[in-house]
Amino acid sequence: GDGKGATAADDPAFVRAYDNQVVSTTNYGVAIAAGHDLNADDNRVVSAGVLADGTKIAQQNVGMYVWDSYRVGSSRFYHNVAHANVSGWMEGSHRNDFWSPVSGVFGGNSHWVGGSAGGITRSMESAEWQRWLDKVNATAGPQSTTTSPSRISGYVFLDADRDGQRDAGEKGLIGWKVYVDKNRNGRFDSGELSVTTDSSGYYRILGLPAGSYQIRVVTMSGYTRVSPTSGYRGVTLSAGGRADGRSLGFFKA
Repeated sequence: GDGKGATAADDPAFVRAYDNQVVSTTNYGVAIAAGHDLNADDNRVVSAGVLADGTKIAQQNVGMYVWDSYRVGSSRFYHNVAHANVSGWMEGSHRNDFWSPVSGVFGGNSHWVGGSAGGITRSMESAEWQRWLDKVNATAGPQSTTTSPSRISGYVFLDADRDGQRDAGEKGLIGWKVYVDKNRNGRFDSGELSVTTDSSGYYRILGLPAGSYQIRVVTMSGYTRVSPTSGYRGVTLSAGGRADGRSLGFFKA
C-alpha cells in the first residue's frame, strides 16, 4: 500500500500482497506505506545491494517495511501486517531485512540464510531469479495435479467497544491458543490441532484437507468472547483453499 487519498475513504485498504519474488530492486523490496488492513505474506525478497560490476547501489534501504510514511496517524494507518515472508537485503556492508517503527506488525518472518559472514550475493539473486522463472513456466505450461497447502488465518483481538468488528486501535491478543474443534464439543481436547497467536495477534493453520471446520479460541482468564456469537468461525475448505480474515474478538472485563 502506498499513496494516501484525499480523504480516508480514498486510502488503500483490504489488499493482500502474497507469493511474490522480489529480486535486486533498489530502495526497498516490499513496503506498506499508507492505508489500512493491508497484508504482505509469503513473499521472498533478496538483494545483494551491488551492480554487476560490484558497485554498491547508493539508494539501498530495506527489504521490507511497514511505516506510516505520510504521517496520517493511527486513524488512517492501522491493521497493517507482514508475516511469513523471507527477506535478505544488503544495505551497504550490512543486512537490513525488515524494519518498522510500529510494534507487532511483523510475525513469523524469516531472514534469508546468507553466505560468508551472513551476506547476500549476486549468485543468490540469480538462483532466486531462476526459481521465479521455473514457477512462471510451470504456471504457463501443463498444470500440476498437486496443490499448495490450505490455510485458515485471522486475528484474535481485543474488541474494546464490543461491536463485533476490529476497529482502528484495537490490539491483537498475543499468545492465545486457536484450535480446530475436531469433535465440535466446544472445548480444546488433547490431539486437536492448535496454533498460538503471534506478536500481532495473528494466527494461521496450514495443511488441513478439504472439509468443514470449526475454529475456536481458548479464552484466557478475565476475558469474555464478543465475536462470533456462536463461539467459533465455521470454515469450509477446498483442496489447497485459503480462508483468511477469520478473526475472533474478546473483551477484557
